[in-house]
Amino acid sequence: MVGRFGRAVLVLLAAAAGVHGQGTCTEFLGFGEDLGVDCRSTPVRTVLPTVELYGNFSVENITGSLTFSEQGLTEIPDGGFDACPYTKATKLWLHNNDITTVGKRAFVLLTELTYLNIRDNAITWMAPTSLDGLTQLEKFLLDGNRLGAFDFGALAPMPALRILFLGRQEGGDPNCDGVNHWDDPDDRRLKRRSLVSQSVGWWSAEFLDTCGASGSPCFDNAVACHDNQTTFPSTPTTTATTIDDGSTSTLGAGAIAGIAVGTVALIGVGVYVF
Repeated sequence: MVGRFGRAVLVLLAAAAGVHGQGTCTEFLGFGEDLGVDCRSTPVRTVLPTVELYGNFSVENITGSLTFSEQGLTEIPDGGFDACPYTKATKLWLHNNDITTVGKRAFVLLTELTYLNIRDNAITWMAPTSLDGLTQLEKFLLDGNRLGAFDFGALAPMPALRILFLGRQEGGDPNCDGVNHWDDPDDRRLKRRSLVSQSVGWWSAEFLDTCGASGSPCFDNAVACHDNQTTFPSTPTTTATTIDDGSTSTLGAGAIAGIAVGTVALIGVGVYVF
C-alpha cells in the first residue's frame, strides 16, 4: 500500500522530472467477472480525470468498479464525476487518498452505485447535496476521516442502505442525539432493513427521527463537517515563489514543505518508489 508520504514524494519526483498530466484509465475484469475501470496512475493521480482520460470503453459493459484508491486526490469537487461516462458502474473506490472536501452533487450521475468507499482520507466537509443521486447505495464506508458532525437525515433517500461505517474520525466522532455510537469497533457496522419499519441492531429509524429531524448540525446544512464548524472551511494558504526564469508560481504551504522534504530525500540517495 502506498502511504501518503510516499504519494507526496512521487508527485514531487514527477514535477522535478518535468512529467505533466495523468495516465488514461484502463479496463479490467473484476471479481464476479464484472468489467470495471481502473483510474490509478503513476505518477499518482492528483485530480479526477477529464473526459478523454476516462477512456472510450463500452458504457453498457462497465457495470463493476471505478477505482481511484491510493492516489493523491485532494478533493472531490462540485459535480466531480460528471465527466465520467460509466454511469452503470456499481462500485466506487476512493479510499486512501488525501481528500479533504466533497463538493455539491459530486456523484449525482452515478445512480447505479451500490457501494461507495471513501474511507481513510482527511475529509472535514461534505456539501449539503454531496450525496444526491445515490438512491441505490447499500454500503457506505466513511470511516477514518476527520468528521465531527454528520447529518443522518442525508441518508433518508437511500432505502437500500444496509451498512454504514462512520468510526475512527480524527478529532471527533459524529454522534446521534449527543451519544457517540462509534467508539466500540463492533458498533461501526450499522445494519437495517428499512428506514421506516423493521430494523436490526443500532441502525433504525430512530437515527433519522432524532438526528435527522432537526436538520444538519453543520454550516449551510452540509452533510458532514468538523466539530462545531459553523463556516465553510477556509481555502489553503498560498505562497508565491520565484522560478528560475523569473516567473512566479503559487503553491500551497503544504506543497512547499513537501518540496523541501523531497529535495532532501533526493540528495545522494537516488530515486525511490514507496
